[in-house]
Amino acid sequence: MVVEIDGRRLNYWLNARKVTLPVLATRTQTDSGTFASIVNGGRGEVDDVTAKNVAGALSVRIGDLMSDTTELPRVIYSSAADIARTRRPITRDGIHFYNYYTLPVPPSRIGPVLLDILCPQDRVPALNNGHLEPAITVNLGPGDINGRWGQSLSPETWAPIRANRREDAWVVGDSYVEPSYCPHSYGLASDTPALLLSYTAPSRLSSHLEEQNRWTDDQAALFRSHYGKERVASAAILEAQMLRRGVDVRWLSMTSGIEERQLEGYLNGSGALLTTSQLEQVARSLNVDHRILLQPMPGRDPVGKTSLSYERSIETARAFRSYQVASMAASPLHSDLSGIFISVTGSSREAPALDLLDDCDSHYLVTAGALVFSWKEDGVVQQRAIAKGDAIWMGPFVPHGFGGRGALLKLNNGDGGTYQDQMEISVAWNLQHTLERSRGDFQNWGYDHGSGGK
Repeated sequence: MVVEIDGRRLNYWLNARKVTLPVLATRTQTDSGTFASIVNGGRGEVDDVTAKNVAGALSVRIGDLMSDTTELPRVIYSSAADIARTRRPITRDGIHFYNYYTLPVPPSRIGPVLLDILCPQDRVPALNNGHLEPAITVNLGPGDINGRWGQSLSPETWAPIRANRREDAWVVGDSYVEPSYCPHSYGLASDTPALLLSYTAPSRLSSHLEEQNRWTDDQAALFRSHYGKERVASAAILEAQMLRRGVDVRWLSMTSGIEERQLEGYLNGSGALLTTSQLEQVARSLNVDHRILLQPMPGRDPVGKTSLSYERSIETARAFRSYQVASMAASPLHSDLSGIFISVTGSSREAPALDLLDDCDSHYLVTAGALVFSWKEDGVVQQRAIAKGDAIWMGPFVPHGFGGRGALLKLNNGDGGTYQDQMEISVAWNLQHTLERSRGDFQNWGYDHGSGGK
């Protein structure tokens, strides 16, 4: 069996493990020229035994070294007919409950889905079990929908998600954001059919939760005990940072100027919250980024969701570049999950301005009209006619724009550039150099190739 090794990934792990090419050759009983040619050539093939030995020498998995030559596309387009062919019926509670349809997305990325709502109005829709991914959901109409978010029915757990039935409704309906593991379900509110767009975005906790699933049960139980106490999560984070640094309350009090009693009450959940200024003082004492200690802004109802009626969306309407846009529901607790309604009123005879550019993946769904979609690829402007029901996935940092007359929805979830990435960018030293150096980095950390690492 032949394994293709990516030279950049091999070089990364050589640098991370402080292993030189000669040392790697000795440990794997392989000619050092083999690895030099891989690093210098960008990639190369070895047999599976050698690949296993290299992975063992560097304490990594073989997959950490393998080539991934898949280049993300700039644009993926699906017509309404293409999307219709992705239809799959879903049975729940003994009835044909939904039809699901998939919008375009590259492999291994998460994308939006459309749902035909089929549960009849005289039936309370059976709940699902919730899922880790938070979601933003929009009623595309034409009918209203009954939303359910809990076993017992209340104004928070049983509410309409309405469609805007005006002829010129570019803000098509109500929207809401739901958190992780929030049970939810939808049924028709009348005899009028309804279509729902739901975008379940990756949870930024998922990589950490994957790590936890590699722990023993007692490790996981202690984690839950630490973070599950009756206190704000930032207090648990502060305590964890103190433990890492060998800091107790007395020392933190002396260095931050905050009374021991106040710190103890904050940490165990029995006292008042610390102010932002005090949290900044604590962060300076610990030499940590103070932002991880800040309290989150409010943005949820009692079941965890954030809703926005289409009337309130219309109130947010504003000019943006060559468009009119309006906000969808959003929550500061899900910073990567966002959406806007877009009205396009340009001339179909003029080439659209390439005045849109995002730092992360974007998803578009045409909700009305006939539009011209333009984007730049390899320095050349491309164009495509698009119509209601068509959808587009757009990669990061691709200039694009829309002309003609019609309307779209735009959704983002942070893939390609999350808010956590932005936090890391904000504290990077010599950012421009870091960004330039990291692109296809094949440099070692400064050893002589023949030194054997000594």
